[in-house]
Amino acid sequence: MHYLTLLLTAIPAVGLLLNIFLFYVIWTNRRVASAYSGFLMISTIYTFCYALGTMTVDPMFVNDNHGYTIFSLRLVTFGAEWSRYGAIAQNLIFCAGFVFSFVHTLYRYCTITGKMSFIFDTKLGLFFVIFSPIAFSALWLFMIIATQEPTVERLGDRARMIYEMFQVNLTTDGFTGGQFWDTDGIRWLDLNGALALSFMSGIIFQLNVFITWKLHGHVKTVVCSQATREAQAQLVAILTAQLCVTCITEIIPCTMVIWGGFLGLSSLCPYSPVIANLFPTFNVCIIVLLVKAFRLRTLEIFSFCIKIKAKETFHSAYSITSINPFVVDKGNAPQ
Repeated sequence: MHYLTLLLTAIPAVGLLLNIFLFYVIWTNRRVASAYSGFLMISTIYTFCYALGTMTVDPMFVNDNHGYTIFSLRLVTFGAEWSRYGAIAQNLIFCAGFVFSFVHTLYRYCTITGKMSFIFDTKLGLFFVIFSPIAFSALWLFMIIATQEPTVERLGDRARMIYEMFQVNLTTDGFTGGQFWDTDGIRWLDLNGALALSFMSGIIFQLNVFITWKLHGHVKTVVCSQATREAQAQLVAILTAQLCVTCITEIIPCTMVIWGGFLGLSSLCPYSPVIANLFPTFNVCIIVLLVKAFRLRTLEIFSFCIKIKAKETFHSAYSITSINPFVVDKGNAPQ
């Protein structure tokens, strides 16, 4: 088993377990409004699927100064076509992360400021919330299919690199990615497709930054009680932390894969999915550590487990000393 496969199994597995625990924390918590808890549970389910998808696909990324290639190391054993489907699925999983982040930020903006509240309070608004991620993902999928059809020319010299690194022989199928230029000149379809994907991911991230910045200004100037201000500041802190995590686990890996070859970062490209799959773990840490209600609930759960363990240990020790005649209570032993 390749060491990258081990990492892309172990790291998502930790994320899976932590998100199951977070779901339980949210489900059993009674200190947070049910609407926000429900939204967080949906987000947790997505993050769970994100980690599970990576474990299933086992995506590998390779680039050079001509372009980049994505394929599935696990699914390629079932055929090159399955590897390509896995690469497309990994693209969509990655794309959905941007969309969920934007919807979450927009939801917090509407509930805190009271502006554009119709988006989440009316049927038409909810239709927009549901339809937009589907439309965004469909556009992303269209760009992948239209500009990254697998061919020998589109694979380039990375076929040799992939064989040397993973002992996988890709030819005319089994991958997605683009070849931006070759001996015949610039391949405009591939280049424009990569630019479009970069623009789509970048614009969503920039919208998140802008909305979070507007929220920060609103919380500082709004007239409200101290308790309300602290609660709103906590939510802005969560959004800011999630922005940083999105930048580290999505924007940087995406940029590294598509454009890293031009910057001499090809040796780091295979580690980009490892960085990206820290997202499920980081997301749990942010929510548990920054949301006071969930932090308290987590402490309650661990406190209960520790008490149960201590109680079992006490009863076990008591039963041993009472049954085993060779165990002596030193406090009552004759001196």
